[in-house]
Amino acid sequence: MQVEKEWKVKVEDSITYRIDKLYDELDFDGDGNKNTQTDEVSDEDGNKVNVTIKKGSKMKVIITKLNGDATVKREWPDDGVISEETTDQSAVTKTVDDKSYWQEEVIDMSVGDTEATVQGDLVIVNTTTIELEIKTMLVRKINWKSGWYIYEYFKI
Repeated sequence: MQVEKEWKVKVEDSITYRIDKLYDELDFDGDGNKNTQTDEVSDEDGNKVNVTIKKGSKMKVIITKLNGDATVKREWPDDGVISEETTDQSAVTKTVDDKSYWQEEVIDMSVGDTEATVQGDLVIVNTTTIELEIKTMLVRKINWKSGWYIYEYFKI
């Protein structure tokens, strides 16, 4: 049976993420600090600006439009930056408010390097890959009632 997923959020809803841990062994931004990451983003006026991400940093995602995908703005309060609108599939998704649906769905999601489970209101997707002797782990938690991605852990 095909189930129609729908938005359980509305325009102007938001979620705030907090960085609990950041360690960048290769110091990709080249600032000499392995505990920070500087990213370039486009602000509301389309200007390229830098935001610094470190332990304790916060990023707020605000929904501005809901069509096939969500359109959002991101706000980094520590840097005083609000991004331009972008289509986003990493913060919120359409969902089905039906636990039994998700209990069946995680069976199909658990393939190869990916294991998915339902725990309470969360779908937890854990992917571990090893390529060229490099192990990568990604854990994402999605609230299946609201569609918000509420947690992400990434390690190389």
